[in-house]
Amino acid sequence: ISEVLNYLKKSFSLILVEFNTPYWEDNFEMNEVQRKEYINILSYLSSFNPTSLEIQPSSTIVNDVTNINDLEKFISTLQSKSCKRNIKKALSYMEDNSISFVVKESLNDNELTEAYSLFKEVASHGNFKGRPFEYYKSLQETLPSKVIWYLMMKDGHIILANLAVRDLNTKTSNDLYVGKKMELEEGAISYGLKYLSFKYLNENGYKYYDHWGIYLDPKSPKFGFSEFKLKFEGKIINFLPVFAYSKFVPSFFINFIIKVFSNVNF
Repeated sequence: ISEVLNYLKKSFSLILVEFNTPYWEDNFEMNEVQRKEYINILSYLSSFNPTSLEIQPSSTIVNDVTNINDLEKFISTLQSKSCKRNIKKALSYMEDNSISFVVKESLNDNELTEAYSLFKEVASHGNFKGRPFEYYKSLQETLPSKVIWYLMMKDGHIILANLAVRDLNTKTSNDLYVGKKMELEEGAISYGLKYLSFKYLNENGYKYYDHWGIYLDPKSPKFGFSEFKLKFEGKIINFLPVFAYSKFVPSFFINFIIKVFSNVNF
């Protein structure tokens, strides 16, 4: 860690770093005392300063998918009646409307254009700024062995797209972006996509599905997205703070940058 960050310090005037909390370690637990100790160790290794700034949400929720291979068994573990009902509703809706679940490692230009239009639709509905088309194309090209797409398709067209990045070392799929046709909510297919993604990961040797960010404050304008993720009753993990290093950039400008990032579709 120290070697990499020292290299970055020589190359850039401003660096913001997020360290993931290692929930994938066996029997991982971290109380507040251990969390502070871990932060101190990272500060010492990097000589970066932990800040109160927030780029991503301060928490995430993680589902262990190792036992998700039977629908009824999985549903029986859930407390949320609406989640149970909507998973079954989604699977039935998919069957009745010839909607298929498809997993791809990359999309061609036409498929990526379709997925991008869905990302824009969700961003517009949630009233936050999305990323440009070039970002998603570059992500595929930069991380060809990491990117994975969970898709719902009808008549050869994408109607729901979920872009994730997988980590084979920790056997984790990290959710990044979701795009969908908003009028399809009546079929609750977002619930179906989550369940089928869990099932796919289970069948292919993965251990975790990281929903990649939740807001726990019901007053947050983005809590609606978090409420959906919380219904799957994974384990809530608190992220570590953002670590910052700056040669010349004043703190007020760093705060401005964070505010810009926080309005981008996470």
